[in-house]
Amino acid sequence: SKLNPERPPKIMELLPDQTCYVCSMSKVLASGLRIGYLVFPAQLAQQIKNGFFNTTVKTSTLNTAIASMAIKEHVVQQIIQNKVTLAKQANILFEQYFPTAPTNQLTDYAFFRRLPLKNVQNTAKVEQALANINIRCFGSDRFQINASSNDHFLRVSLSANKSLDELETGLKKLRKFLQKSNLI
Repeated sequence: SKLNPERPPKIMELLPDQTCYVCSMSKVLASGLRIGYLVFPAQLAQQIKNGFFNTTVKTSTLNTAIASMAIKEHVVQQIIQNKVTLAKQANILFEQYFPTAPTNQLTDYAFFRRLPLKNVQNTAKVEQALANINIRCFGSDRFQINASSNDHFLRVSLSANKSLDELETGLKKLRKFLQKSNLI
């Protein structure tokens, strides 16, 4: 089949006999729920069982019961659907204020967006200036491996707010600051 660069295949699809898939309920269901699930190929079963047996990490019985009930009663699916709906609404809002921001097949559901900046040498200074007006964004300097990169951007969270109204207020303020500073 033809590879799609916008949505590359999962490693598990490419190497099913050599890949383990881990899902944490703390991201999917609730941040305080410290339980995860592991899908693994049959030939790794004994090694994985030995690994769990030899660690002192234990899963709370209460967390297990909550996660199991949430899965069985389809609460997880409802929460995921709500998160997807809110993410889509947040991305529509983001694109109203930053229509030229990069997109791909997955940005409709992203929890954060990449916002390219111009005329920037150090995004830490931009972060600080934004913090001074009560906006918290992370600059590309935090994420770059190559310090000489000229690809400067802000990582704008779309899910760290209490409501879509609060997000819109922040996006308006961010756009005004970036335009006034000639950064976009």
